[in-house]
Amino acid sequence: MFAGHDGRLNFTILLSKHAKLRGHIILSRSRSTIKSGTTSTETSKLHVELVKWWNEVEECFDVEHDTRGSAMTPYQRTVLSVLRYESIIALSRDVIGNSQMDSEYSAALQNCITAARSIINSLHTFLVENSADSDSRLQCPLSWPSFTWAIWMSAFILLHAASEDQLADAAANRYTTQDGHRRDAAKPFTDYSTAVSRSSST
Repeated sequence: MFAGHDGRLNFTILLSKHAKLRGHIILSRSRSTIKSGTTSTETSKLHVELVKWWNEVEECFDVEHDTRGSAMTPYQRTVLSVLRYESIIALSRDVIGNSQMDSEYSAALQNCITAARSIINSLHTFLVENSADSDSRLQCPLSWPSFTWAIWMSAFILLHAASEDQLADAAANRYTTQDGHRRDAAKPFTDYSTAVSRSSST
């Protein structure tokens, strides 16, 4: 995928590129705090960079599939996927925090709803599909820095969207509670937290 590099380094290279992009997003948000708002032009440029990065990720996936080379693990694929959606939320947070509920606010909120659902679904799918594999459980993406924050923020976004009538209450409850229809879906997150607590106490 990346010329002159061992294919086994693809994951590390993509992570480093995302770290640089995330740094730009954080810098942009810091400037917006000082100057009372990030310009739409700056946000658009960062969004383009995020899309460009994700295109590189997907191209890497495609090349690995076509060549049957050293493919990334499910853990690595999940991490990259969640990082993408986490960055979408980070890009939209300033707009959502704006008191002006205009078309820009509505668009940003819908982007965050999609990203929030995707974060929860991606992590939940990994836990369910690898629940019987102890090695995969040890590499659970929930252990990745910031992902517990991402889950909390995703739940907050979905509940906020429901309060704004931008998402059905039933849909928000399905992703954010252990009661009702999503009891089994939430169980892997609880099981993982319990397992980590037990291992750390022994």
